[in-house]
Parts: sequence; C-alpha cells; structure tokens
Amino acid sequence: MKRCGITLIELLMVVLIISVMASVAIPLGKIQFVRGKEEDLKQFLKDFRRGIDQFYDHNTNEIIGFSGNTVDDDIDGMIDEEINDGIDNDGDGAIDEDLAASGYPKSLKSMVINHWLRHIPKEPLGNKWQYRTPTDPPGTWRDFADYGNSYSVTNLATHSIYDIRTDGSYNNNAIDGTNYNKW
Repeated sequence: MKRCGITLIELLMVVLIISVMASVAIPLGKIQFVRGKEEDLKQFLKDFRRGIDQFYDHNTNEIIGFSGNTVDDDIDGMIDEEINDGIDNDGDGAIDEDLAASGYPKSLKSMVINHWLRHIPKEPLGNKWQYRTPTDPPGTWRDFADYGNSYSVTNLATHSIYDIRTDGSYNNNAIDGTNYNKW
C-alpha cells in the first residue's frame, strides 16, 4: 500500500533545519542593522564637524567685527542674519543666535539657516546629541537646551558649538569595539 504525505520524522527534520538557519540569519540581520546605523552616525558626525569648521572659518575670516554690512555674506538670500548686531535678522524670533563671539554657531538650526548643514538629523541610535564649547576642558560635554527644534546651546550668552558627539551616557561599544561617545 502506497502512502501519501510526510512522516513525523521528516516534519521534525524540516523544522530543525529551518530553526538552525533562522538562528544564524537573525543575529546577522541585527549586525547589519546596527552597522547601518553606525555608518549613519559616522556620516552625521562628519557632516556636523565639517559644517561647524566651515561656519567658523567663514565667520572668523569675513564677518566678525562688522556690525551690519547690508550684504548677503553667505549667499542665502538674507542680509546680515549671520552677524552679531543685536537684531533678529532672519525673522525667527531670536536675536544674534547665529554667531557667537568665538565665531562658532550657537545652534544647529543657525547652521541650517546659513546653509552649513542641510538638516538636523536625528541621532540614529536613539540617543541625544551633545556639544562642547571652545573653552570647555577636554572631556566636558553639554546637553542642548532645546532638542528637536533649534538645538540651541544652554547658555546663549557664553556658549557656542565647538564640537558635537552622541550622548556620553550611552556607554555601549560599536561593532568594531570602540565606544560610541568617543567618535
């Protein structure tokens, strides 16, 4: 008599093979997912740091010392919003938020307004961005006063953004073994 179908042993073997394949594929998928997030983080940090350096170079070489030259110095269609003149030049309700006396920006939004960043990206690993001022000792990092909107510094009178990193309280290591907050 000829049987149709599969036996219990055959079914168990198929389930075993599928579970072994899944136990290998799921961790590899997680590693690829995290690796993608890490690559995004590295790129965002490079973009931030390049933008901060360009903002500083532009403002220390061309703008500091002027008190309103009625010129669109950064070619963004707005006149004098990028200088310290006591006026809300870009119409966003904040006075002189773009430029600190040090030449560094006072908010990430001012970097976007002045075209030194395209946008303010979310931290890919779900943490917060932190900044350091030019006068902070090494290892000192500060939280932004306003997350999700302008990312302004906590003390507009004395702080500016000299460097940026991911939240220092996140002490996990990257896939390559380095600590995220050291990037």
